[in-house]
Amino acid sequence: MKLKNILENIISEGASDILYHYISVAYILDMLQKNKINTIAAIGSDSDYKINKNKFYYLSTTRSKSSGFKKSDSKIVLDGRKLKQRYKITPVDYWNWPKSDKDDTSTYISSMQSLEQEDRIITDKPSIPNAKDYILGIHIYVGKKIHTIGKKIIDICEESNIPIFIYNNRQNFYNQIKPIDYTNYEYEEEDSGIKKDNAWLKSSFLNIGSYIAFNDDNLYNEIVKYLDDSSKIEQFDNFFEDFKRNLKFKSNDIPYESKLLKNEVKTIQSDSGDDSRFILDLLRKNMRKNKVTNMEDYLKLKIYGVKSLKKLDDYKNDLYKFVTSEAMDEFTNQLDELQGWIQIDGTDYNNAYESDEIQGILYNYLNKLYNVIKEVVFDETKNVLRYSYNLDKTYLQQSFDYKNLNISDKLNITDIGDFRNTERFNETIESVFYYVLMRVQRSSGDKADELYKEYLNNK
Repeated sequence: MKLKNILENIISEGASDILYHYISVAYILDMLQKNKINTIAAIGSDSDYKINKNKFYYLSTTRSKSSGFKKSDSKIVLDGRKLKQRYKITPVDYWNWPKSDKDDTSTYISSMQSLEQEDRIITDKPSIPNAKDYILGIHIYVGKKIHTIGKKIIDICEESNIPIFIYNNRQNFYNQIKPIDYTNYEYEEEDSGIKKDNAWLKSSFLNIGSYIAFNDDNLYNEIVKYLDDSSKIEQFDNFFEDFKRNLKFKSNDIPYESKLLKNEVKTIQSDSGDDSRFILDLLRKNMRKNKVTNMEDYLKLKIYGVKSLKKLDDYKNDLYKFVTSEAMDEFTNQLDELQGWIQIDGTDYNNAYESDEIQGILYNYLNKLYNVIKEVVFDETKNVLRYSYNLDKTYLQQSFDYKNLNISDKLNITDIGDFRNTERFNETIESVFYYVLMRVQRSSGDKADELYKEYLNNK
């Protein structure tokens, strides 16, 4: 099996056919009543937005029924197979293992497997419709009595033929064993259930809405149209007038204002209320329309009307990510050259690239190449965007001498097999990195020119 496929198989295991999502009982009831799963806004977190591959919403799940984020006494079991047909599911390395095999290959493999800690469903929508189509079961820990919300959930599940399991032991709940017979269990007295939005707007709505409406009459009118209530509109108008006066005095501190806005988003990012979902989605649409991805840039755009806020290093970082992506693509393509039987330390491999030892060495050298590229791109003495020849094979080879890797010296090759001799084996390895360097050289020039022109136009 090709090395690229081996690693992809490790990663893709995170997108399991069975997914678990810990959620409060109030949100479960709301989800069942509205038949939609509210997603979480990634707008307030730059790291979440990056993980989301530039999409604004996500749902965190785990493939383990007894681990993950145990922040509530209830969880839903989701059909990962069905969800994968309609949504992108990406594994997230929640524990932040190092993605390098500098120490040993087992560490590298473990780091790849750590991606299984969170399986994130990413989307551009504030909710996943037709929730009941994806729910395989619901599990709730109740303690001594079944609360009113739990009773309502049970009723809906029975009507919708959704398996429901109730537990009076927390460990049994985590492990999904020994559910109780809830038909003969004690219920709490009737209460008011879920709190719904009322005529009083939440402070987060007022603050986020004011940032959105600032210097934009169309967005203000959209908010007013949504509110459609004289008392709510009056409340928003009064707050907005104070907000505009104060913002003029605070607009010189964009980082501070962006921190406040992030905190407001974080406060309601998982709120299932209609007001919260509306204002977050309006913010998402406005950010996407203006092609900004973080709060600082958004506020600069709103306050000063500045369209491009990227610095030179941001453009260099774009070039670095592009070039290393090209290098990885060519690297995985060239691994086909390592097809052929070989024996390493007494172990037979139908193809050389299936050897853990060879994988470890190859990725170690690829990381070294990445470091060389990074040093060149961010070297302040070299304007790599203007003078992209610094990424030519000839220049890179000065720091990354692929012709003298002599990988066979680092392996215990007990039978050279289809490669005939170690010289031919080493030459094959050298050719892999030769074509990687050529790909970097070919692709970097046009991309550097493109980014440099963009940088000059937006200075």
